[in-house]
Order: sequence, then C-alpha cells, then structure tokens
Amino acid sequence: MTDKKKWVSGIDLGGTKTLIVAKTKEGEVLDKLVFKTDAKEGPEPVFQHIEKTLLGLTEKLKAPPSAIGIGVAGQIDKKEGKLLFGPNLGWKEVDIKEKLKKFNCPITVLNDVRAATLGEWKYGSGKGFSNLACIFIGTGIGGGFVTDGKLLEGANNSAGEIGHMVVDMNGPKCTCGNFGCLEAFAGGWAIAENARQLIKKHPEKGKRILELAKDDILGIDGKIIIKAYNEKDPLATIVIELAIKALTAGVLSIIHAVNPSLLIFGGGIVDGLPDIVTKVEKEVRLRGLNSALSNLSFKKAALEKEAVAIGATVPFIN
Repeated sequence: MTDKKKWVSGIDLGGTKTLIVAKTKEGEVLDKLVFKTDAKEGPEPVFQHIEKTLLGLTEKLKAPPSAIGIGVAGQIDKKEGKLLFGPNLGWKEVDIKEKLKKFNCPITVLNDVRAATLGEWKYGSGKGFSNLACIFIGTGIGGGFVTDGKLLEGANNSAGEIGHMVVDMNGPKCTCGNFGCLEAFAGGWAIAENARQLIKKHPEKGKRILELAKDDILGIDGKIIIKAYNEKDPLATIVIELAIKALTAGVLSIIHAVNPSLLIFGGGIVDGLPDIVTKVEKEVRLRGLNSALSNLSFKKAALEKEAVAIGATVPFIN
C-alpha cells in the first residue's frame, strides 16, 4: 500500500520549461505539471511559480512534499544546494535551497544530466544494472555514470562532463574555449556549424540542406542536418559520420576508464538519428578491449523528457 501523504517532488528546471513531478516514496507517479520558464525575468518569478505549483500539489494531495529534488543545467554546489552557473538560464549564484526553504523538508540540487542518469538507472533503460554510463546528445553533450550502484559525482560534482573530453587535439574550437572536445564534433550546435563551413566550400553537395534552410546558411541547425541526413544528403552524411567517429572515440575512452556494463544514449540528436547507436556500437566493438566489451550492452534512453524530474526524486525513493 502506498502512502500518498509522504510524496516527494522532482523538478526539471529547464531553460524553456519547468516540469514538476509528484511521486510516492515507493515510486508511484501521482501527478505532473509543466509550465514555461521565464528565465529572462530572473530567478525570483520562476521560483515563485515553482512555489505556487508545489502549494497547489500540497492542497490536492492533502500533504506537503516530504522532500524536493531539483535538476538544473549547469555547475552545481550540491552540498550548499546552489546553482553556481546555469548557461541555459543565464543565472549565477542562485541559492536554490534557500528559495524553497518554506517547505521545511530535505532538498537536493543536481545537475540535470546527472539527474537524468539516476532516472534512467532506476526507472528507465538502466533498471537492474549497477554499472552504467549515460550519454545525452542535444545542443550540447553531457553524461553520467553509475558505478557499483552509486552515482559517480567526483570531487567537484563534475563527473560526467563528457562533452568536454578531448577526442582530437587539433580539432575545432568548443564553446568552453578548448579545442577538439567531443561536443565540438557531435553536439547539435557543432553539427550545424560544421555543415555551414563545409557548405561554403561545397554548396553542390549540400543542396537539400540549403533547401531546408531556404538558402540561408545561418538558418542551418541540427534539426535540418538530421532531416537532410535521413534523406541521404551527401554533405549531411559527411557531418554525421564525423560526429559518429568522435562519439566512437569518446565511448572507447569511457568504457576503458569506468568499465560499464551498459551504455545508454539519449537526447534530441539520438532521437532524430535512428541508426546512430547501432553505428557507434559497431565501431566500438571493432576497437575496444575484449575485457571492456564482453558484458557491454547498448540501449537508447527510455524516459525521454521526464528523465530529469523523475531522476531528481531518486535520492528520496525507498
């Protein structure tokens, strides 16, 4: 029997929308609500909206949340419950615990990708595994590791910044300022930029890309490249194959470093490219050490857009 009076809240505080999930401590989903995140207005109105939503759930469920977990993109001080820097939100030094203190319950703040990793581990494609790695590829690339049944966080909560693993010392410049990062080859922004540069040199090879972008090179984005690739555009194929090579290099480093038994791939780029996981797996199995490959499985993420909010509840679920 579930006790609905001991519910926990999981929050995905995203750059464009916020998802709030209410779950029992046994893991049953009781309710979920979503609203637009007006990040440009600053933290105060956003947290007022979160507070109002939680109070509404308190009234509906006839009890306040017994714990709150919140996943947010950026650099986190987990001990203090602060967002140090959130690039998607444009916020710095936000004391999240302080803003939710009126609920007088345990609060944990997680990087969004690490929260999604917890969600996939407990409720998604990673259920039943104790050693896994998640790779989420959208505009950028992030990840998370579960090792021996525990989330790997690192000395400064930075374990999982796999988008900034260097896969080519002579590669293109990344948004972080370094050169040759995985994200600079396979992140959504990089796929678009690499296509723009190639199209300037070989416009005849990217006719479908230009059609989709209405002949506006600056209008090329990751979605256009994915669509063109799926329609077998030659230039889009070059760009995606370059991304697959970089992903292969990154995955090889991951499996040799932490030896997971499962690799989970998620995010918008993965969703748009049905064969990307199969292609990366094929290349990895040709190059990896047998000891790292022998019990290794590859899967796509299962929880999709709810992974962060659901994962944020995991620290409080029985």
